[in-house]
Amino acid sequence: MSENYPESINLINKAITINPNCSDYWYSLGNIYLKLNITEKAVEAFRLSTEIDPYDYESWLNLSDLFFKKNLLTKAIKTLEDAHIFNPDIALVNYRLAAYNLLKNNITEGVMYFKNGIKINFEEYKELLKYFPGAIEINEINDLINSFKSIKQ
Repeated sequence: MSENYPESINLINKAITINPNCSDYWYSLGNIYLKLNITEKAVEAFRLSTEIDPYDYESWLNLSDLFFKKNLLTKAIKTLEDAHIFNPDIALVNYRLAAYNLLKNNITEGVMYFKNGIKINFEEYKELLKYFPGAIEINEINDLINSFKSIKQ
């Protein structure tokens, strides 16, 4: 099944015209632009989605991922720090913040966010390793994983 992205964009834009304050519309539009590799428009759509609904953590994650992929690590961290204000209890936000901070060699912050994430949802800890596989070699991270694994068994 092939996607008809131009038609999807047209329909979502019509929906946005009717209800410009629906974050789901902006999120969907951002995802289409992502698939089409139209980064600037994807950033704009995700940004609008987060302004309308700052509790929409998926838009924050997608926005930060766009910055990460463009090697704008500081911007990716700032984006997720803003997301964390509204979504401190979302493990994926914490794990991604941990990864980005560790990549930037902000070890203290990275470990702190990892601790937050592991307390919320241990099973999702591999999100950290997806963005920074070398994190497993950081003693504090490895110790936390091992101690939570023993609790879960």
